[in-house]
Amino acid sequence: MAEKRKKSRISQGNVKLIPKKSTGKLPAASFKLPETNNKPHKLQTLKQSKIVLLGFGLEGQATLNWLIKNKYSGKIIIADEKKIDVKNERLISKKFIGNNFAKAVDACDKDTMIIRSAGFSIYKPILKEMKNQGAKITAATNIFMSNFRGRIVGITGSKGKSTTASLIYSILKKANLSVELAGNIGKPMLEILDKNLGLSGLIPF
Repeated sequence: MAEKRKKSRISQGNVKLIPKKSTGKLPAASFKLPETNNKPHKLQTLKQSKIVLLGFGLEGQATLNWLIKNKYSGKIIIADEKKIDVKNERLISKKFIGNNFAKAVDACDKDTMIIRSAGFSIYKPILKEMKNQGAKITAATNIFMSNFRGRIVGITGSKGKSTTASLIYSILKKANLSVELAGNIGKPMLEILDKNLGLSGLIPF
């Protein structure tokens, strides 16, 4: 009698693939994804937190405008490694920019929600320091995914994301669907979160 094959566990980086029994079709696998600090957050959760906008480029500015539009009335702190011009200063309680950037850690505690811009690497040591202070970490993408009620087409990969997203956007537009292009190209996601895209709303990003 042929010896029964044991399920093999194949490790690929942080993702583990567990092949299942063959059914004559393409092999199936169950995926165990690595844990992440970036957890989804509803607007009500954000309103109960002190906000640190980590990175204040286009995405950070769109996040600030979205918070203001949705009547966030708590403390908003800006933190950016570069020297930047900050508008709406009356709505910002503190700024840690340029040479003062590292001091943003001291402003963090258990009531702090850090909204990290996509361009700010998750591997920066300051994020670990902020987390050690008790701060929670999320990103504009997570906020968008938690609150958007339309359909989303997400494009991932190492190369070709922008081209693929642009092609899908053009196809959907030609089909007369209500659609926006957001994310790495197009508009910052929170800039269009409250936009009424209707039941056919689709967003490639």
